Amino acid sequence: MLTAVRQWGSLVGHNVIEEFRRTEVEAKSTISDQEMVNKMDALFRDPGSIRKPGCAATSQEIEHVEKRNKFLETTQRIKDETKFSAFTPESEQVLVAELRLLRHLHEHGMWGRVNDAWVTHLLPVGALIHIVPRKARVFVLKTNASAALTWPAEEIAPRVWRKKPGIEALEWHTIFNVKDVEVLRTRYWSPLHLRVEDL
Repeated sequence: MLTAVRQWGSLVGHNVIEEFRRTEVEAKSTISDQEMVNKMDALFRDPGSIRKPGCAATSQEIEHVEKRNKFLETTQRIKDETKFSAFTPESEQVLVAELRLLRHLHEHGMWGRVNDAWVTHLLPVGALIHIVPRKARVFVLKTNASAALTWPAEEIAPRVWRKKPGIEALEWHTIFNVKDVEVLRTRYWSPLHLRVEDL
């Protein structure tokens, strides 16, 4: 962006625009610079703390201060995480992963292994892994303490892996033992490199 501004300034400064029989548009504003600065300061100013009306305040001033205080109380409630909390996309994904873990524990009667689910968080993000008990090869997209979000992998040629196209849903996997996973070493190679190596 800065480079573009400098180039534009050099076009104007060296009269390049005039060579094409055009004139530079003159920027005009009816608002003074100081007035604009004041407006911007007012726009981003902190609303301040709750105020008490003075002793000599009129009824209109008291009413104005009470309305302002009510508004500030509502904004403070939104900022206070103990009174107002909402899910973010990240926290919602954690809830889905925890639900997936609970279902897995229930279906396989593995409630005693719940404390071992943290091993899932050790999986390297972006890696191709082989889940030995399921004989599945997947790419790890995201991990947390409950489950790993994965994309099924397919081998399109010897030693050439890719994310399986046309899948309708990603898979959640929970790992309870490090020995259940084999991280496969991968490299980005061109088809020509593979061909030369085969020859």
